[in-house]
Amino acid sequence: MKQSHFSALTLILSLAGAVPAMAATPTIGQPAPALTFTQLLNAPEGAKADWPSLKGKVVVLEFWATWCAPCIAEIPHLNEIAQSVAANNVQFIAVDDEDPAVVEEFLGKKPMAAWAGVDTSKKIFEDFGVQDRPTTIVIDTQGRVAAVLRLFLWPAVRQLCFRQIRKARCGKRR
Repeated sequence: MKQSHFSALTLILSLAGAVPAMAATPTIGQPAPALTFTQLLNAPEGAKADWPSLKGKVVVLEFWATWCAPCIAEIPHLNEIAQSVAANNVQFIAVDDEDPAVVEEFLGKKPMAAWAGVDTSKKIFEDFGVQDRPTTIVIDTQGRVAAVLRLFLWPAVRQLCFRQIRKARCGKRR
């Protein structure tokens, strides 16, 4: 409820010119904006979360926060999807803008199958036009936006993820 009031207030103030508006959500088929994480958690040593390193993979960006109850409720679903596909063909990245220590402590209590990309600058949120959480953005193997889903849509997200994964011939985990 607090988040929706904030979003409505932000929209009103943006229209009035009091605060800068967020960038528009990327259009389906357009190249995904750059990934510029402050820190990458929950990832293998030396892993990079940039488009050249992720080329050829379907990338599922899950914009979330440790304080977001619907986001926390989605973690088991995210884990289920991540565990059902071939890891070398799909990369899940949970994007959070909180202090890395807060995110790390949370992940210690509530494990996530995704890498956790911390964006304390909020640039990735801004570039992807994300204001509400949870928001899921699927990027295809060519680095183009394939889908944008907002809020409480897990059955739809699950279907879309599996459809995108099949389309990209990512296969199932063995």
